[in-house]
Amino acid sequence: YTPEDMIKGREYLESAVAGEPLHAQAWVQLVEYHIHMSMSAIGPPSTEMLLALEAAQRAVAADPSLAAAHAGLAFVMGFYQHRWTEALAQVQAAAHLPPTTWYSIWSGCVNWSHGRLEEALRHFQRALEFDPLSLIAHYVLALLYNNTGRYDLAASHAQQALDIGPNGGAMAMLGEAYSNLGRLDEGVAWLEKARSAIPFVPGFLGYLGLAYLHAGRRADAERLLAELEQGRSRQYVSGYAPALCAMALGDTERALDWLNTAVEDRDGWVGFLPGNPHFEPLRSHPRFMEIMKRANLPAFG
Repeated sequence: YTPEDMIKGREYLESAVAGEPLHAQAWVQLVEYHIHMSMSAIGPPSTEMLLALEAAQRAVAADPSLAAAHAGLAFVMGFYQHRWTEALAQVQAAAHLPPTTWYSIWSGCVNWSHGRLEEALRHFQRALEFDPLSLIAHYVLALLYNNTGRYDLAASHAQQALDIGPNGGAMAMLGEAYSNLGRLDEGVAWLEKARSAIPFVPGFLGYLGLAYLHAGRRADAERLLAELEQGRSRQYVSGYAPALCAMALGDTERALDWLNTAVEDRDGWVGFLPGNPHFEPLRSHPRFMEIMKRANLPAFG
């Protein structure tokens, strides 16, 4: 999952579909590539998710019996187009097809966006049954367990993801888990390592601000938020990251500003707001309710 290897993989996949336009599996992997590029903030959603949409449509057309093709299309429908209800219907309609790892991962994410966290968990666990070495399945499980307070399990899956291969997201989830378990120095160290390993600014880097606050390092959290905001002028920065930092610092209006930016960007991290305890204090805030209304998120409807 290094950017260099991802680009090399994309080149092979594009060669595959150029030679065989109905190669549905290759189209599905191109969907995964572009979703990963967007969610990792390597490229903006306005570019990467549109390419993911095109690849998903090609995959479904090439093989309507491929469950992962429908789930990839559903992910883009929800996490980019904010057509959440249609996205859930899309994965449910494909539930009778032979399931795969990616069907289970993307279906889990779509269920998460509806606040159906236990259903999401079931899908993520099934993804691991299909592929015990799926780094992304371990990562999304760590993300979900961190959000639902099961930090030991979050740490376990993050560590398993790291055992499979170095990955900034897994480092961040391990740091978040350790921070919440009271292993404050280790938590900060892993999140700082994640930041050093990634030249981009995906949403999960906002957890570093939370870890700084847990460790009593408010000045570092303030510095991180300022750096994330300034970085926006140089590259795409997921608005979810500074929103998390601002919430940690108790700056509600600043957090809302960045959530608004995330919705305007069609940042996929918005889909993971349901069940996120760090934003729970905003649930009844009129401005938050309006932002979530514009994002069409059913869990906040």
